[in-house]
Amino acid sequence: MTATRIEPMNHTCLLVKGSVASHGLAAAHLVIYTDGRFAIGDTLREAIVYVRDAFTPEIAIRCQLEHASGIITSRGGILSHAASLTREAHIPCLMGVGNLSDIGPTTWASIVTPAATAHLWQR
Repeated sequence: MTATRIEPMNHTCLLVKGSVASHGLAAAHLVIYTDGRFAIGDTLREAIVYVRDAFTPEIAIRCQLEHASGIITSRGGILSHAASLTREAHIPCLMGVGNLSDIGPTTWASIVTPAATAHLWQR
């Protein structure tokens, strides 16, 4: 079996590394969630990857985890309450990737937890 790598055309790839809070693979449109609202991606899609500074249980409820393909946070660790939630829900989660303020208009993300990496494609 061979793996096919899907890359959006005319995009630049940003690789981020962090701690694996919940194992799995995810590839979906990216939604940046700040201050109680969605900064990118006003409408929920069937499969999305949430990006957030930190992922608290309150945010987990607001984000409607049933739509989440994956979660990426700049802070947090594998023993946090949010990490437990993502493991219980079987959602791939990468935490503690560092500063995510430079993401810009990222439209697509993929998480590969065995490698503890995420690829974020920017226009």
